[in-house]
Amino acid sequence: MLPKKLLIMISTTLTVAFIAIFLSLSPNLIGADTTRNGVKDFSSELDLPKGTVTLEEQGQKDKSSFKITRRIWLFQRTLNLTGFEEEVNLCADHRINFPENSDLICLTGEVGAHSMNLQIIRLTSSGLRAVSFKTDNGSNSDNITSDLPFFSFKDVNNDRMIDLIVYNRDYDSDPLLYAIKSYYTRDQEGNYRFDSKERIGYNVNDN
Repeated sequence: MLPKKLLIMISTTLTVAFIAIFLSLSPNLIGADTTRNGVKDFSSELDLPKGTVTLEEQGQKDKSSFKITRRIWLFQRTLNLTGFEEEVNLCADHRINFPENSDLICLTGEVGAHSMNLQIIRLTSSGLRAVSFKTDNGSNSDNITSDLPFFSFKDVNNDRMIDLIVYNRDYDSDPLLYAIKSYYTRDQEGNYRFDSKERIGYNVNDN
């Protein structure tokens, strides 16, 4: 029977070797903001306290799909994104803090001829969750689009929660002159709910 110290040394060596192999097979687990083999690493831009967040494109014939993955050492959670076509990028306001200090990642990408898709992912202690949007017709969706295209984040009702403003062309009037400005407020669960909308002149700077 092998001595106890020798068994401990062997066990430690095997553990270190396993971790080294795992890291070598997962090039985006640790590292700078890079794109490698179709995988984009958002970790450095997000300034995560631990783990990584990566984006991967999965081509399917003439259409692409995307998935986002969060890794913390040997634990991994993956979420398929919704509504994107050819690209996914971090929004300018990609980090939005909940009052309880959980984090949101804002993702956007061009879709169609002149529209933009937006999806917000919540980083939780156990992985990832898509933030829900309840639209003006009462339906729930994991993404939202703007055909102006323009989105804006601000606290519109002074409740210290960052709300979302979505702009779309007003096809019931003149889409070249008027737009519909829709307000979505954030509830205590962190989801967005349609609150109100107004018709405005075609000037997104009036936000």
